[in-house]
Amino acid sequence: MDMDVVESAARVIKIFEYFAEIRRPATVTEINRALKMPQSSTTKILHTLLKLGYLHLAATRHLRA
Repeated sequence: MDMDVVESAARVIKIFEYFAEIRRPATVTEINRALKMPQSSTTKILHTLLKLGYLHLAATRHLRA
C-alpha cells in the first residue's frame, strides 16, 4: 500500500465499494473473506460504521449499507 494512504481509511472505502458492488446485505465473515482484511480490523471498522449510522443490521443479522 502507498505510504501516503491511511490504511484504515482505505479499508472503509473498500467496504463501501463492496456493498455498492453486491447491492445486498452481507455478513461480517463474508466481508472479511471477500476483502481479505484481518478479522479484527474488519470487525472494528464495521462496528464503528454501525455506531456512526453508516451501516445497519438487517433482520437476519446481516449488515447493509
